Amino acid sequence: MKPLIEAKNIEIEYNNKTVLDINKVEIYPNQRIGVVGKNGSGKTTLIKILAGVIENGRVSHNASIHYLSQNDFELVTVQDYEQLSKQGILHESEAYSGGEKMRIKLADAFSNMSEVLFLDEPTNNLDNEMKASLKYQLMYYPGAVVLVSHDRSFLNDIVDVIWEISNTSLTIYPGNYDDYENYKNEELERQKYLYEGYQNEIQKFEKQKNEIKQKAEKLGNRKVKKTESSGRLSHAKGNDSKQKNLNRKAKEIEKKIGRVEKIEKVKESKQLIFTPTIAKQLHNSYPIRGVNLNKSFGSKTIFSNFSFSVPLNSKIGIIGPNGSGKTTLVRMIMDEEEGIELAQNSNIGYFKQDSIESVQDVSAISYLMENQVLTEAILRSYFANLGFEQNQLQTSMRDLSGGEVMKLVLGKLLLSESNIIILDEPTNNLDIESVKALELMLRSYPGTVLIISHDERLIDEICDDVINIK
Repeated sequence: MKPLIEAKNIEIEYNNKTVLDINKVEIYPNQRIGVVGKNGSGKTTLIKILAGVIENGRVSHNASIHYLSQNDFELVTVQDYEQLSKQGILHESEAYSGGEKMRIKLADAFSNMSEVLFLDEPTNNLDNEMKASLKYQLMYYPGAVVLVSHDRSFLNDIVDVIWEISNTSLTIYPGNYDDYENYKNEELERQKYLYEGYQNEIQKFEKQKNEIKQKAEKLGNRKVKKTESSGRLSHAKGNDSKQKNLNRKAKEIEKKIGRVEKIEKVKESKQLIFTPTIAKQLHNSYPIRGVNLNKSFGSKTIFSNFSFSVPLNSKIGIIGPNGSGKTTLVRMIMDEEEGIELAQNSNIGYFKQDSIESVQDVSAISYLMENQVLTEAILRSYFANLGFEQNQLQTSMRDLSGGEVMKLVLGKLLLSESNIIILDEPTNNLDIESVKALELMLRSYPGTVLIISHDERLIDEICDDVINIK
């Protein structure tokens, strides 16, 4: 079967460091490919090369292509009203939510009916209903689909092949994400077993060699008194012969050690750590309250006499369909609009859904040092715990991956000494390791948390209660 896309000799370097080094990769009709890897590993770069957005290597296209970008925030014009309707876009609006913007981009992608569809984090900001609709469309899409996603459940339901990018290389695994993860775990255990066997064999040979050397040294250390006795002379010659024989055996064992196939020790992944700093403790039993809130956009009513309260040190999820008013509620809290009551001494750290849109062309360390009381050395140490190498912090924010930018923005927020944090879709673009680290931090955070997320698993793991906006 002829591949729809064939690529050879992909080589990408950045700041004198190799990012991708892939000899050959192919995409065939009707494949469902999930691309996984750590933030900054080159996932987006690879699919841009394959889609023809970036020129690199030798790429042959034998099919029509559509590429949906992770960080393209420009609204596209879509004339296919059937597709817009399928995505739940039934009318024009002056203020589309993040989820509605993604749905318009998806309508554009499906309306083209390309033979290869590249989707970079297509579930970002989508509510659960639209995720289910997208799953259905992708399952029955009459072409190949290549998608980058941090959503494990989504990958499990859609893909039949996993492409893992790690240490500049591409490895292909058949099956969905669970199959890939099971294989990786089995491979890890097998590697540990082989390494343990290798170590045992080496230690056995080393022990034999050392015992023989000790015997040889003892023979060498025996001083034979000068005597005219031929028996004594004969005894000395015998010792000398035995010593040489033992040394020869020790060298033979050394050669055996050299011939043993070397098994590398398994490199355990370093656990990422988000560490918050806390300002003054609050004492108000309900640090955030909303009383009879009203909000409209044109003829669309968002809230009418809506009230809520957030208990001290609780973890509250804000859930609801796209466009229901989740982000609007958070903005009302931040602006202390009429009906919003905040506790005295409350210090809110706010992570915006569109934080990545406002990224400036400055180095990562310059961004982190802005309005910062901590020293550069402390910041470098803190972000090393989030997987950033020292030279990465010299890189322009605009040259980092979406996930890397999200980690920097989240990390800086958590250093702001807030006693309330509000997170609007914080897992967008984060790799699975980083999502786990964020979950761990939020569970132990000793302040109050409000979190908007369509990640059901995150809400279930973190939240004490939810505000459901319908």
